[in-house]
Amino acid sequence: MKQTLLLLLALICLNAKALANEPVITMTTAKKVGETIWFSLATKSDPTEVQIDFGDGQLVSKTISTCCNDIDGTILGSRIVKIYGSAISVLNCRRQNLTALDVTKSADLTTLICYSNQLTLLDVSHNGSLAYLDCKVNQLTLLDVTKNTALETLICHTNQLASLDVSHNAVLQELNCYSNRITSLGLTHVKALSSLDCSYNKITSLDVSQNAVLQELNCCSNRIPSLDLTHVKALSSLDCSNNNITSLDVSHQSALKALNYSSNQLTTLNISYNTGLKTLVCNNNQLTTLDVLHNSVLEELECSTNQLTTLDVTHNTALFRLLCHYNQLTTLDLRHNVALAALDCSHNKLTSLNVAPNRFYEGLDCSFNHLTFGTLPPMTHVC
Repeated sequence: MKQTLLLLLALICLNAKALANEPVITMTTAKKVGETIWFSLATKSDPTEVQIDFGDGQLVSKTISTCCNDIDGTILGSRIVKIYGSAISVLNCRRQNLTALDVTKSADLTTLICYSNQLTLLDVSHNGSLAYLDCKVNQLTLLDVTKNTALETLICHTNQLASLDVSHNAVLQELNCYSNRITSLGLTHVKALSSLDCSYNKITSLDVSQNAVLQELNCCSNRIPSLDLTHVKALSSLDCSNNNITSLDVSHQSALKALNYSSNQLTTLNISYNTGLKTLVCNNNQLTTLDVLHNSVLEELECSTNQLTTLDVTHNTALFRLLCHYNQLTTLDLRHNVALAALDCSHNKLTSLNVAPNRFYEGLDCSFNHLTFGTLPPMTHVC
């Protein structure tokens, strides 16, 4: 009986030792043997010793701290780098030609930066403490973050994701998932979201009614027909260009500073409530009128390729850049726009052009109008 107990105890000790000797992080690289691999680690407490196998089975000891510690070594043998240790909280392995990354045994990980690699799979389902994940510019087709309830920042753009479920990420503040193949994005439970970039996807509808603290929204180049911003009153930057939007109400966004709704199907837009607006881009719509009289701090205005017959910018004395080409303007008074440095009013019906005493050092194009030599701006205005 005593011998049996001793044998069991020995087996338990051997098993515990084997578990302790399992790598907590494994990285497979496409780099050639002899090349250098770099990564950075941090731990939850100072100091902590980790051991690293660079591919030949030999362990190299390193002491790391709570600050990020840069580590590099020569790729050997299998080209599989194994990291042994505990309490690793940060891993940065960006741009290392990684084809595989296993962090399933690194439960203490709070920050994972693995962008610009060749990853096709990334399992973070065992990393419940993960707060920051940057896996952009890889080849991921799936990304499951439903177990990462502590996630605050998710950057996964430029992959091949067809879907993304963030319904379990209630504390998520920043989501950057542009340039994927996502068709829908549910944000109802992500009420802490302050920044969203879901541009260049295939999204057909976007509900932000529960995202009251959202400040930055970029949903350009999707297939969105309408956008309800009634409850998103904190919005300061909006880019919804290149969609199928026919009407847009921004009257509740008094903090709005930048607005881009180019390449939609809008015939009118009221921006009189957006008195802090500094950048307005509304090219390639069907606008017949555009009232910017209430936008006195406007610095950049792009309204080309519309159907405007008049444009009054006499109150926009801070205007630095004006692009209004391809409209039907017959007059344009710029005498009050003393800060104007770039002007393109080509392809209109202008018979006269009154400009302020400035140099247009970023460019002036008034071609393809009805201007005569006597109505052209003096050459002293052109740098």
